[in-house]
Amino acid sequence: MIFKILVSSSEARNFHREITIDADATFLDLSKAILKSCDYEDDQVTYFFVGDERNGYSAQILMEEPDNNNPDTDIYLMQDTTLRDHIEDIGDRIDFIFDPFSERRFNLRVTDMTSGSVKQATCTQSTGKAPHQLMILDPDTPTAAGTSQDMGIMDDDETFFGSDGFNDDEFDADAFEIED
Repeated sequence: MIFKILVSSSEARNFHREITIDADATFLDLSKAILKSCDYEDDQVTYFFVGDERNGYSAQILMEEPDNNNPDTDIYLMQDTTLRDHIEDIGDRIDFIFDPFSERRFNLRVTDMTSGSVKQATCTQSTGKAPHQLMILDPDTPTAAGTSQDMGIMDDDETFFGSDGFNDDEFDADAFEIED
C-alpha cells in the first residue's frame, strides 16, 4: 500500500509538501522525508501525535523512550512503528512536531491510498517555503552570525550582572541589616 500524505503548516499558508511513502515504512522514515523536503537539519528531536485535538491524541510516536510517561497516551518509538500501524483511512490526521521546544508543528493528512509499494519516501509536490527551523545552538559553535558571544548568549562563567565582582569598600552591610 502507498500513502500520499499532505504536509501543511498554520505558520505558512502557502507551504505544502506531498510525501509518497510505503505503508510499511516507519515513522522515522516519514520524519526524515519531511525534514529533507523542507531542507531542515536532521539533528533535532521530532515526534508525532496520532489522533486529533477534538478527540484527544491516541498515541505519541517518539525518537527515544521518554523519562516520564503519561499513562493516558500510548507511547511508540519511530524506528519500530510502521505507518500501517496507525493510518487506516484517507483523511487520517497526524501532527508532526518539528520544534519541540516551541511545540511548532506540521499538520499531516492522508490524501490517497493506493495499492503497490515504493522503496523510498519521496516528496512528490512542493509548494512555498517551509517555516524557518529554529536551532538549538551550542554556545561554543561559531555560526553565520559569529560566536555565542556575538549573539548575546552568556557563558557559564558569566553572571547576569557581569563578572567583575565587587569591592569590599563599596559594600554597605548596614543597608542589608546584616549583623556581625
